[in-house]
Amino acid sequence: MKGIAKIKYLRTSYKKSKRICELVKGKSAKQALDILYFLPQKPAKFLYKAVKSACNSCAVKKGIKFEDLDLNNLLVKVCKVDKGPTWRILRPGFRGSPFIARRHTAHFTVIVEEVK
Repeated sequence: MKGIAKIKYLRTSYKKSKRICELVKGKSAKQALDILYFLPQKPAKFLYKAVKSACNSCAVKKGIKFEDLDLNNLLVKVCKVDKGPTWRILRPGFRGSPFIARRHTAHFTVIVEEVK
């Protein structure tokens, strides 16, 4: 079974999120959730929710509850972060000229697959 979770338009930087994504790629779902739970960075909380959602998706496809699912048998197959659109906000700047504040967004994709 395969579980997929996509979270789009997250208000976080693409580069900072990519570093955290590399930590959990190829690990078991239980190990990935433990790592992400204790990381202090903001993207780790988003990625924690994405991995948990992908595991829940796998449980729904199997027809069981999430609590009954063995997370040690699930492997984080794909964990990727893509760039989202950049918000441009005009703020007042020096001598009346506009200052463009950029707010970066990211898209997370997590695929969890069952290992036999």
